[in-house]
Amino acid sequence: MRMSLVVRQSQQLKVSGGITASVFPEVELMLMDSSDLQNALKFVSNRKNMDRYHSVIDFLFCEIFQEYRRPCLLFYKGKGRQLREMATQEEIAHFGKILVRTIEIAYARFSEKRASSWSAVRTEVLRSVA
Repeated sequence: MRMSLVVRQSQQLKVSGGITASVFPEVELMLMDSSDLQNALKFVSNRKNMDRYHSVIDFLFCEIFQEYRRPCLLFYKGKGRQLREMATQEEIAHFGKILVRTIEIAYARFSEKRASSWSAVRTEVLRSVA
């Protein structure tokens, strides 16, 4: 019997921080209170590179609202602003509702073990709030 040892490095992202620091408290609480919800996001985004973001919420926000990817990456380089400086309170509240809906849809697919791509989840989320 041949045995081999495989070392895998996995970076655990913080739930919040980065460009979205403290602007989505409901989303933060949801994700901090449930590892199942974080696992659901990983399940539906298994082909996405989450490591380019500083937090799970940054990932979630920038991958739903793709127009914020570049500002987010600029913020990481010290050349940009946080979301609270770029959006109104009304916009942030709207974004928060969409992020909650994203987590709900991801969790439903995870619970059903229904294979899904991130783009399919994103499309469903954006259609459901249109």
